[in-house]
This record gives sequence, structure tokens and C-alpha cells, in this order.
Amino acid sequence: MDLQAQFNKLDLQKCILIGVGLAALYYVLLFDHGTAIDQQIQANAVQIAENQATLNKVKGALEDQKKFEEDLKTINTNIKDFQSYFSAPMTTNDLMANVSNFAEYNGVIIEKLNQATKDTEFAEYPETAVEFIVEGSFHNIMAFISQLTQMKKAL
Repeated sequence: MDLQAQFNKLDLQKCILIGVGLAALYYVLLFDHGTAIDQQIQANAVQIAENQATLNKVKGALEDQKKFEEDLKTINTNIKDFQSYFSAPMTTNDLMANVSNFAEYNGVIIEKLNQATKDTEFAEYPETAVEFIVEGSFHNIMAFISQLTQMKKAL
């Protein structure tokens, strides 16, 4: 007898019994309650957490690099400004000429302008000392002093 004939001979009870038996066999041997998928989900969650931590570290490093570059620009600008005050040494004649020009520009009269004799305060920096006496209105003298302080030299 062939298989088709044997299949046609099965009644409803035998079919249900075979179906329940196969379902029980599947449940016992193959059904895993989704643990494989759960394990894969957990592994993916761990990988996502590691990648997120790495991404946060990279973002932090990029922010640190930007801040470092901005700080470096600021420092370079400040150093250049500072060095401009210690450029080539100014001779006494140059300094006297500047003082005279500033006084004339601000309407101040110079009564005395001499090279001062004093000991250098800082041996490593070239110093040029000048002493002067000026006469003028308070406003003119203040404008004169203001212009002196704006020279690109340490006074």
C-alpha cells in the first residue's frame, strides 16, 4: 500500500493525536522560548553601549581639540602683543622725539627734557630713562600721559 492510501485511512482522532504528538516533540526538542533571540538582543545592546561610549569619548576629544586650538590662538595673540612691547630697543633720542611729538600734539609745553641717570631695574631688558617736566592744563597733560601709555613699549 502506498503512502497516499495510508494517509486517506486516518481518521480525525488519529490525525489530532499525531498533530499533538508532533507539537509536543517540537516543543521538547526545538522550542527555546526565544532565548536565542534574547541573547542576540542582549549582545547587540552591549555592543551599542560600547559604541556609544566610544562615540562620546571621540566627541569629547574633538571638543577638547577645538578648545585647545582656540586657547592656542589666544596665547599666540597675547604673546605677539606682549612681544611688541619689547621690540627693538629704543634709543634715548627716539624716546625724546616721541615725548616731544606727543607733547606738541596735545598742547603741552616741555620745560625740561633730559636723559635720566638711574640704575637699571631689570638687567635682562634694555632700559632707556628720560626725565621731563611739562606744563599745561589738566586735560592736556592727561591726554599727553594717555598717549605715552599707548606706545608699543613697556613704560
